[in-house]
Amino acid sequence: MNKPVFRLFLCCTLIAALTALLLLGFNFFCFCALGSDYYASPERDAVHILTEIETALGNPGSPVPSLPDGQWCILLSESGDVIWQQNMPADIPIHYSINDVARFTRWFISDYPVYVRTTEQGLLVLGLPKNAVGKYDLSYSNRWFETLPLRLVGLTAINLLLALGLAAVIGLGLYRKLKQLSLGIEQLSREEEVSLPETGVAAQTARAINRCSTALAQKNALLARRDEARQNWVNGISHDIRTPLAVIMGKAEAIQSSDAPAPCLEAAEVIIDQSQKVKRLVADLNLMSSLENEMQPGRRSPVKVCPLIRAVVSEILNGPLPQGFSVELELENEKSCFWGDEALMHRALFNLISNAARHNPQGCTVTIRQFERNGIVFILVNDNGTGVPQAVLKSIYTMPKGAHGLGLPMVFRIVQAHGGQFLARNDHGFQTEIRLPAISV
Repeated sequence: MNKPVFRLFLCCTLIAALTALLLLGFNFFCFCALGSDYYASPERDAVHILTEIETALGNPGSPVPSLPDGQWCILLSESGDVIWQQNMPADIPIHYSINDVARFTRWFISDYPVYVRTTEQGLLVLGLPKNAVGKYDLSYSNRWFETLPLRLVGLTAINLLLALGLAAVIGLGLYRKLKQLSLGIEQLSREEEVSLPETGVAAQTARAINRCSTALAQKNALLARRDEARQNWVNGISHDIRTPLAVIMGKAEAIQSSDAPAPCLEAAEVIIDQSQKVKRLVADLNLMSSLENEMQPGRRSPVKVCPLIRAVVSEILNGPLPQGFSVELELENEKSCFWGDEALMHRALFNLISNAARHNPQGCTVTIRQFERNGIVFILVNDNGTGVPQAVLKSIYTMPKGAHGLGLPMVFRIVQAHGGQFLARNDHGFQTEIRLPAISV
């Protein structure tokens, strides 16, 4: 199950259910408020009017308040006769039996809704116009009131379950669409081909993802063809250069081993030296092209750091070096190892140390430190020379556009291909740092 989409679906379902429940409660209270007739209740007004009339009748000489239009009032004696009235309609009886009193005290007199009050003078009856008030007989047992909270809780639970069910049913379709979109985006992030159904509420989004997938596939195809053409061009140029270069070096070595005059021998030595540089440059171009195309090191094995550094330093010191050039080693951990291609890392360290000699023809001291901290192998190659130009420093992490300046970018690419980091800066010379994941052997 797609967890992010499921969490979104669950969150939306719970929000929908909670919203439905809140709306239910809100509507219930609104219904109670709208259904309340307290302030406009005729019964409330009737109680007030009957109180005033009772007070006036109990105080002889006090005027009886006039009734509003359509209302009337009578006073019945204990025998059921009308002994006082105000605005009494003609269809109202003037005598009532006990049964009549029992009926109208709860309901109506001749379809007139009435309200009654017992006084010392008799039974006071206030009548309202016909159809002014509806009276209904509602009776509830005490058990009904006792169990009301429990029934309200049950009703709320049922409503919550219904809300959850409806939200789940409605959200299920949305969940399926979101799951399709989420899986499509994941496939798109892996640059896989995506073909989502362009239907439903997410049709426009699915169509956009499909178009993006098609455009990405076309772009990748163009990039692959371009990279293949570039790699073929580099391989072709390398092959074309190596063939005549081998002939040149062979002829120069033949001259060097002959009894030719001294100037010829010196020229042959220069030819061989420069040919070796061209040969290394061609190898660097091939290697850089492979690394640029994200080709990983092919011959991986545990590599011991200290022997590797000593082998590189030995190779450099045995070659031609400028006057005043020296190398100092500070190797701390002889057991440090990393997993990688030893030949590639040999090339990287060789280029890094040779870079110091190339940028400091007047000579300098290169200090190489090695140590291990927290599972990381550190290799620091520092010199006390003049440093490198700022333009070269900025281009270390990018592929150079020409054949010059391949050394430091190649070091960066090789270290990066080994899952490491390469840092460089000018600080009283050129300071570099290689970090590689350590392994135990």
